[in-house]
Amino acid sequence: MSKNSLTRLFNSFYQDVSEYLLIVENEINRFISDDCELAKMCAYTLNAGGKRIRPLLLLLACEAVNGNIKNALSVSAAVELAHTMGLIQDDIFDNAETRRGKKPVHIVWGIHNAILASDFLFLKSVEAVTSLANLLKGKEQQVIEILNLFVKAGLKAIEGEYLDLIISQRKIASIEECLEVARKKTGAFIKVSLEAGAIIGNAAQTEREALSEYGDSIGVAYQLADDILGLTSLSQTLGKEIGSDIRNGKITVIIAHCLNTCSESQKRAILRTLGNREAEKVEVEEIIEILKECGSIDYAYGLARNYASEAKKKLETLPQTRAKQILGQMAELIVSRQW
Repeated sequence: MSKNSLTRLFNSFYQDVSEYLLIVENEINRFISDDCELAKMCAYTLNAGGKRIRPLLLLLACEAVNGNIKNALSVSAAVELAHTMGLIQDDIFDNAETRRGKKPVHIVWGIHNAILASDFLFLKSVEAVTSLANLLKGKEQQVIEILNLFVKAGLKAIEGEYLDLIISQRKIASIEECLEVARKKTGAFIKVSLEAGAIIGNAAQTEREALSEYGDSIGVAYQLADDILGLTSLSQTLGKEIGSDIRNGKITVIIAHCLNTCSESQKRAILRTLGNREAEKVEVEEIIEILKECGSIDYAYGLARNYASEAKKKLETLPQTRAKQILGQMAELIVSRQW
């Protein structure tokens, strides 16, 4: 797709979803409006310019099965609150210095306060889910089901985070292990967004399964695209330092592919810099060049496109709606974005 075509697609997409994003933002702010310092810490991160992919997917899933998105608003906020909790913790693990172009919570308020802020967000996300019971009188079982999905997604995300830490420490991993990290750490709450939206919209079982499988594929595609952008974008566009995953020792699909295909001298160079937080910019750039030379970035991009294509196929069983069309566009844009 040409740059002009991609720009037109992005512009059209954001026109289509602007109304959803506005109501999501209002709902998120409603749940962090407490007059306390912890709420201010959470608002600081939430208002730093997140893409709101997960709540948007939840509302679209609900609408794609002819559900009322007003019933889904509190849960759409819940999934973003849970996701943001993970971001605060990620920044602590990575000792990150920037998040979306700003200093992260643990640097501004300290690690102890950042941990408390992440706990605050977790409980707020639970509150947001359980508040759904006020709208769905007589359908409390749906609320329990959604809460169970959130718990399972949270457990998977933690498993993914743990596996990510383990393979980064040993500095070697298979591509399958890296995909498992993506599916759990990033994909769990993307998938649950689609499933929760389907439940609130009273989807048929076939529709719910289709949206769940779409979410599973799109979650992996999203992480692969993130890994690519972390090496090829611009710092001011991405909101964090390019190559930070290399300094943090992250074993992504790109790194795993390269370590399995590069020469011994290239492997030594990668392992020498990987995980070295004091690595010079020129050293990181050298590793990025090796990744390009070995075709590892192209490999990850091809894989991301395959997952996005599989996601779009899952939508074929859904009724023809505007929401379904937007979900199809999202599969394309997730792997073509520049931020």
